[in-house]
Amino acid sequence: MIDPLLIKCPHCVASFKIKNKSAFGKKVKCPKCETPFVIPEPVSIKSSSSKKKSKPSTLAEEFFGEESESSFSVPDDEFDNWEADLSNGPADNRSPPKKNVRPPAIPPKIRSRTGSTQSNRFLPLILVAGGILLLFFTFILIKVFVPRTTHPAAMRDQLAGGADLSDAKKLNLPAVDHLETNWPHQGVQGDQVFQERQTASSGKVYDLVCPGEKTATGSTQKFKVYLPPNIPENTQVPCVLVPPAGATLLTGMDIELNDVSLDSEHEPYIKAGFAVVTFSIDGYIGDIENTTNDQFAAAHMKFRKSQAGIINCINAFLQAEETVPGIDRDNIFIAGHSSAGTLSLLFAEYFTNAFQDNSHQLKGCLAYAPAVDPRGFFKENLPIFKSIIPDVEEFIRVSAPVNYTEKINCPVFLFHSVGDQVTSYSNTKIFAAQLQKQGIDVKFVSSSGFDHYQTMIDEGIPNGIRWIKERITGQQRPQPRSTPDSTPNTTPKALPDSMVEINKKIREQREASRARIEKMKMRFQNQEFKDKPDPSIPQQRVIFKVTGYNDFYTNAMKSQPAFWAKSIEDKMEISLERLVAGYIKKSVRLDLQNQLLSFKFTGKLPEDLPQLCAQDNMANAVTLDRDPPVIKKINNDPNSSDSSQGLLFKIFSANGIRFDKNNAARIAEIKLKQLDRYIPGSLKINYEDKWVFIRATGDKEINYQVNNILSGVGISIDSTPTRLTPENITKYENYGAATANPSKMSNPASTASPSKPSQKYVILYGVYGGDDAKESVQRSLKGFVWVDQKSIQFNPHKKEISFTNRSPVDMGALERALTRNKFYQLAISQEALPEKPTEPETKEKAAIN
Repeated sequence: MIDPLLIKCPHCVASFKIKNKSAFGKKVKCPKCETPFVIPEPVSIKSSSSKKKSKPSTLAEEFFGEESESSFSVPDDEFDNWEADLSNGPADNRSPPKKNVRPPAIPPKIRSRTGSTQSNRFLPLILVAGGILLLFFTFILIKVFVPRTTHPAAMRDQLAGGADLSDAKKLNLPAVDHLETNWPHQGVQGDQVFQERQTASSGKVYDLVCPGEKTATGSTQKFKVYLPPNIPENTQVPCVLVPPAGATLLTGMDIELNDVSLDSEHEPYIKAGFAVVTFSIDGYIGDIENTTNDQFAAAHMKFRKSQAGIINCINAFLQAEETVPGIDRDNIFIAGHSSAGTLSLLFAEYFTNAFQDNSHQLKGCLAYAPAVDPRGFFKENLPIFKSIIPDVEEFIRVSAPVNYTEKINCPVFLFHSVGDQVTSYSNTKIFAAQLQKQGIDVKFVSSSGFDHYQTMIDEGIPNGIRWIKERITGQQRPQPRSTPDSTPNTTPKALPDSMVEINKKIREQREASRARIEKMKMRFQNQEFKDKPDPSIPQQRVIFKVTGYNDFYTNAMKSQPAFWAKSIEDKMEISLERLVAGYIKKSVRLDLQNQLLSFKFTGKLPEDLPQLCAQDNMANAVTLDRDPPVIKKINNDPNSSDSSQGLLFKIFSANGIRFDKNNAARIAEIKLKQLDRYIPGSLKINYEDKWVFIRATGDKEINYQVNNILSGVGISIDSTPTRLTPENITKYENYGAATANPSKMSNPASTASPSKPSQKYVILYGVYGGDDAKESVQRSLKGFVWVDQKSIQFNPHKKEISFTNRSPVDMGALERALTRNKFYQLAISQEALPEKPTEPETKEKAAIN
């Protein structure tokens, strides 16, 4: 009997034994899966010493013997139909293997497909590879030989009237008409009328929304006007146009009309006696993190249609000239920070193109930390923007202020910090030198700071206001620049009568302008004189008890009382100048801890002052007690404690190479004595609670001088101090005495109790100067052991950050961390958490106790 040979079905992998070698090469049907297959010839045939012959009952049994132990068992009756399924293919004609050949130890793998099938198995891979190569070469041919004429052309039509931006040298300004709007005079009504709003600003605030069908660009534009308080009738004031900052230089920016808080960029101009007009810029995208590429491209097209925001500036300029009352048309400036500074320079460059006649004048341009050459600003992220806006490089080039300086015809003020991490200080410095070389009246002020925003608030705007006043009172006008081929005529020609009349009108206008400038100059000088009280007149301080606030401030002070207290002081300052004849300017103080309002005055105090304040539209912010107030006489000596004020500075850090704790106070005292307003011997430094206290006769300029002096000894402070009330000054000037415990002294600027565990801290910020606010919040609070990380909440719409503390909070470290991560104008308050109900004592706990 023949030893059976083992084979496997290539489909179901069932094992069978065959008896006859002639089955090799034949096509049979598997008795298990019933799938036909060809029995392959093995590499070697196992020899058998004994062969048994038996007559097979069926054709299938001739080929298949008994199954192996691991094979599938098939009943005999399932082989009855196999004869019809077998083909008469050629039998195996190859010679049988030699009997002496020893089979390999490992049985060879049986091929499941024929040779032609195996050769075709790689065909799909070959086809895929060929398709990829074909697409690659097609892409190369399109990039090299086919010009781009789809999407960029539409953008070119928007910008340069259909011209290719690669050939354009400047922006193409269309004719812009004045928007038909009205001021809210008596009897004037309608949709296009400015509406007065109540805000925390010391000035009067009006706003207007102009719909897109009335604007030249087709986009809605918003306007917000701030008028300084106490403007005498028939008096004109200078005006500063302030575009909103924070844009991408490829899209616009919106303004929030419902924002009632103080704006640090607007308020200094208002207090200096200037009107402020701020406005929206077409193409605002909102939250850039959730903006799609299509939305960004659409916003850019609106921004491009407004000629990078210049048309929005023109609309605001015309509103200031034609609609807003009391604006001095000869003294209109534009001032902007960061992206708004870039736009301000563009507006100054294109002003003569926008207004062809000489009836309009831009008195000056102020740019704080501008991006004068945006090409360097976009260098790292340019590929990303090119994927959205294919011709973005051309747009950046034609909208760069550095490329169009020859058209500037007004004085320019530039400010930049040396360590600015957002825009380039060196580019601004080179830009200033370029303007000076062209003969333009330019002033460049640099700061040693490392911040993009706060240095503008602390140093830039105060310097800018002084520069504006110099331009107004100095009678300086830019002289026309002579061309190389211009030569003076030796013999004057006779002028026609029409030219004589024109020259006569010009002389009259100049005389009127000089008279107006002299009047403005006298007003500024009188204002400065009023700030200095006559030391020969006896002064008194009056203290009123505060019984409440109006509805607006009652709701506002629930979240950030210290912030709104300053707003109330500003409004009381304006009202007291009108209501109290002998009021001493900048002496009003609101003590939130004790609910007291105090100020200095000379002469006699009105008897019904609480009633007068209640009837005043600004002083009614606070309700004064009707009971007689407390009046104290004070010393007029400028160096006395009565005439001075206490200033409390927060310490950010006290370290570095220059810091010597043992000698820092002594060295700082020596340098502070050189300041006229500093009262010698009043310096107190508390390193534990992180504050610096001094007495000074005024805080107009001493804040920055104190900051520089303390920085020189290695102490970094907040340059904006807290002005202390007389009741709180004693606590700080007695620091170091035997009766004073410095570790228990608290900051009177905060109305909350000292830090305790289980309190909710609410942080309100006015400005964020970074890219990802959520990430900055996490980075600011990460690592503080006194912050319950699970309780951190962030609301970007309310500009609010909150958390629950686990232990006493280091307020100085918290403010430094937030400022370091670009959160500015901070107002931190504390709220007591509701007490958890005490759990009733169970019997088990009672037993344990």
